[in-house]
Amino acid sequence: ALIAQMGGQQMKADTLFRQSTTMTGGDLFTALVMAHWLVVQGHEADAQALVSQRIAAMPVLESARPGIMAMIRRPVVTHAVQGLAQAYGLVAMLIDQQLYAHDEGGDDAHQPDTAMETGTLRGTEQMMLRMALMLDPADSDARLLLSSMLHVRKQDRQARAALDGAPADDPFQSVYRTEQADLDLVMGYKEQAAQELRDLLHDSPTDRMLWSSLGDALLDQQKWAEALDAYQHAAALTPHRLEGDDWRLLFGQAIAQERLNRWPQARALIQQALQLAPNEADLLNYLGYSMVEHGGNPAMAESYLRRALALAPSDNQIRDSVGWVLMRLG
Repeated sequence: ALIAQMGGQQMKADTLFRQSTTMTGGDLFTALVMAHWLVVQGHEADAQALVSQRIAAMPVLESARPGIMAMIRRPVVTHAVQGLAQAYGLVAMLIDQQLYAHDEGGDDAHQPDTAMETGTLRGTEQMMLRMALMLDPADSDARLLLSSMLHVRKQDRQARAALDGAPADDPFQSVYRTEQADLDLVMGYKEQAAQELRDLLHDSPTDRMLWSSLGDALLDQQKWAEALDAYQHAAALTPHRLEGDDWRLLFGQAIAQERLNRWPQARALIQQALQLAPNEADLLNYLGYSMVEHGGNPAMAESYLRRALALAPSDNQIRDSVGWVLMRLG
């Protein structure tokens, strides 16, 4: 459809776009392409709904919402080199899906032949993404996927560097800066990460993901009251009832409250979080261990910890908690 559109074959392009509406992928590029076509057809509200759905699926994009929405009013691809960059990015995305299938494959993923194939795929994926960015530095999907891939491989410094080099007017600049702050936090640059997030919040004070990330940074610095305030801001800005991954906001608040010697409030928050994520081992571990520390029922604490260990049998921190509660039980 894009090729037909750029070649002046508008009727053919429209036919292909209509056929595409039932098979739209989950990536942002595809959503923007379809959204622009809907705008041209006079369906701007549908275009905005389509893009909003994609942003909701990837909350880190929230800070870039105004810029993303502005993108739907202009063609996403305007020249052939940019289209070639998207082709490289698509190949990389397909490889990424194959790698995910390998990672989920269990024991076969550790066989010598499979390990060699996986290594080749990872190298090819990185090469494709770097080719895409060389051809089109404004390719946000390629930039974010490259950074994510490097982070998964524990190459956090390279992952952070991958987010540099975008054009100054790139509407995703705030997204890159948020990701860089999160990577700084992972690498132990806590003060720097917190300051970067505060700078971003100065421009986007209603971005709940930024408030949540700031809470994480402050929690790591043991600034309990400030972390609690940041998490509460994030929760208050949530446009719906807390659900799904929102358990992390509740867990962050619970840790801060417990460290501020407010165990009843912390326990209530953890139990609320468990309603959203009943099989989250970290929640069960924190609840069980903290119950013992605060004079709660050791037998009940043991039951929580046993559940946590069953969910994450290789987690030595949870195993240590079980040992501790058994000591307390005599």
